[in-house]
Amino acid sequence: MPPRANSATLLTLLVALGVFSVTLYVPSMPAITADFSADSSEVQSTLGLFLLGFAIAQLVVGPVSDRFGRRPVLLVGLVLYVLISLLCAIAPTVEALQWGRFFQGATACVGPVVARAIVRDRLHGMEAMRVFAFIGTALALAPAIAPILGGFIEELAGWRFNFAVLVSFGLLLFTLTLIRIEETHQPTPTHALHPLRLLTTYYRVGRHRYFLGNVLVGSLIFGVMFSYNTIAPYLFIEQLGAPPHEYGYLMLFTVSSYALGSFLSGRLRHRVSGHWLVVLGATSATLGGIALLALSSELNFARVIAPMMAVLFGMGLVLPPSITNAMHPFPEYAGSASALMGFLQMLCGALTTFVAQLLFDGTAVGLGWIALLWGAGSLLFYLALTAGSRTE
Repeated sequence: MPPRANSATLLTLLVALGVFSVTLYVPSMPAITADFSADSSEVQSTLGLFLLGFAIAQLVVGPVSDRFGRRPVLLVGLVLYVLISLLCAIAPTVEALQWGRFFQGATACVGPVVARAIVRDRLHGMEAMRVFAFIGTALALAPAIAPILGGFIEELAGWRFNFAVLVSFGLLLFTLTLIRIEETHQPTPTHALHPLRLLTTYYRVGRHRYFLGNVLVGSLIFGVMFSYNTIAPYLFIEQLGAPPHEYGYLMLFTVSSYALGSFLSGRLRHRVSGHWLVVLGATSATLGGIALLALSSELNFARVIAPMMAVLFGMGLVLPPSITNAMHPFPEYAGSASALMGFLQMLCGALTTFVAQLLFDGTAVGLGWIALLWGAGSLLFYLALTAGSRTE
């Protein structure tokens, strides 16, 4: 591979930075709760705070990458990510960890925001969708590998070493970016960062019904996934007695389902329009929510995992076409469109995790309601907002 090539593999690793940062420490959440003598809700909030920081920072990172270029923003952001991850590893209190996770999320967002913008800079239409489908399929490895790795690290070295691994991952990405990422975007004039201009740009992008419909359908299903990540450690490890390392293996079922959906989304693109792939995916997520709520009266692994497989399969179908279609109308604002899309996705994820905390009662009932309402809402919003405005 040429040293200056923007490879799909490296872009996938950059996109995976956020997911890896979320899922690596998840098997350690009960242990962190015990270590700090904290309430479970305080530790669960570290996931939501990460997503909230991730969401907010994207609104700045996207336009800054439009102004100064993709490469320098990536490099600076990765350095800050490494430093904040180190602070999380040595956090003396749960409050310090909460703040650390917020700022870790704020710095981790540079990977996905800039990587999506690089794809939009270089590729268009079906070619861009094929790359997003590849990224989505490969990205399934992150939530598959990370909880398994995190569970073993928890049992062998404790939860703090999970954050040391994130420090190493950040350093690896910084090195690879320095060597292999070339600039793909001509910097815009200085006034591109003027607050009024930023607000105008976000308003112009955000009021576009086609953009909003494609973003919301993925964001709501995204929220279901993160509510599952918030609740599952306490259901599987505390309530059902699974060891931390086995938690990661249990996640393989839902992650494989997501990978299959993403793979099929790319393969079926020549036979099925992006619109119908999104409809099929949102329908699958809704049916998974119905099944989860219906089965949640009795807690066991199969009654939770099987319905969530339908939800994550639907997310795999939805994300490649919805991301491609959302960014299609804005070639001149690729960074800002990517940032606003990521903001809405992560904001939905953060808010849904806080809802999941409020509904959690030691059973999967609250998760079932979230999966049903968010899944059905994703389908309704998509159909209502994109009616008559599809580009296909």
